Amino acid sequence: MNKRLIKKSINKNIDDELEQLNDIVTHKKFIMDSAGLLCQYFIKNNNLDMALETLKVSFAHDISKSNKDEFLGFSHMVTEDDKNKVIKLHYERNKHHPEFWDDIKNIDEITIIEMSIDFFARSLQFKTDPVKYIIKENKKRFNFPKNILSKVINYLNIMKKENKK
Repeated sequence: MNKRLIKKSINKNIDDELEQLNDIVTHKKFIMDSAGLLCQYFIKNNNLDMALETLKVSFAHDISKSNKDEFLGFSHMVTEDDKNKVIKLHYERNKHHPEFWDDIKNIDEITIIEMSIDFFARSLQFKTDPVKYIIKENKKRFNFPKNILSKVINYLNIMKKENKK
């Protein structure tokens, strides 16, 4: 390999890693903004404990993306197989993803909240309607029991309402 090709390859890797870093930081900002909306709601409704728990999970949200294997995996996905492997790894490490669960019925309330925040944050980031998204994806991928779907939609609607204030 000649020096120009090596330099081009190194620059491509750096560009990909900087793009991944930017995606993580951007998503984290949307996560914190979305979590703030729910925390405000909880505090206004005299539920400081839930507000603080929500804040804690939001600070830790997607922390696995700072693991070198995940960071580089997301940075250098080339094939569909690469993409599937790193996404599967991410799901296995993060219980706020429905794919983490063998039986979603065992999910706890704070994880439902974190999952809802993640859905809402992505909807803000990509300018989509979070409730329409979750209803569509639930039919296609998630198959949440009615009680869990209802809670997710409720949290999404709370964030939508708080975001309009």
